[in-house]
Amino acid sequence: VNGLLAVKSNYAYQNDIYLDIDFDAPLSEADISDQDMVSIVSNIIDNAFEAMCSDTRDYKKVLSVLSYSENDNLFIAVSNNGPQIPESNLSKVFNQKYTTKTTSVGRGYGLFIVKQIIEKNGGEITVTSTRENTEFLVKLKKKVKEKVSDSDFFN
Repeated sequence: VNGLLAVKSNYAYQNDIYLDIDFDAPLSEADISDQDMVSIVSNIIDNAFEAMCSDTRDYKKVLSVLSYSENDNLFIAVSNNGPQIPESNLSKVFNQKYTTKTTSVGRGYGLFIVKQIIEKNGGEITVTSTRENTEFLVKLKKKVKEKVSDSDFFN
């Protein structure tokens, strides 16, 4: 994921987007493969970049990626201040082949795949969108830490 974020940081810089990354909890705490984690983060960030880059309004574009831990879960929030997703589209964004792009060839699979990966790993994803902010919130189970008992030291 670090390599991915370095590449995304370069893209953000080239497109005048402020990329804010704040990991309060390491992504490695999630009970998910590195490949699946990269797919999730990459697809959500790419969608945000695409939305902001196609927006013709003049404003300071900001994309935030943060993580935090609560109880047995790791949360990843990816939010941006690009265009709002209309209320009528919020329930469709994870549907296979759903896209708002004019060229739909090969489109409409990213968020569908993200949701499939997350659910395969026992997690959840939600999206909220207002005029000020769109946020994708991913909830994943944390890895179970094995407890070490006193008898393990004496065997």
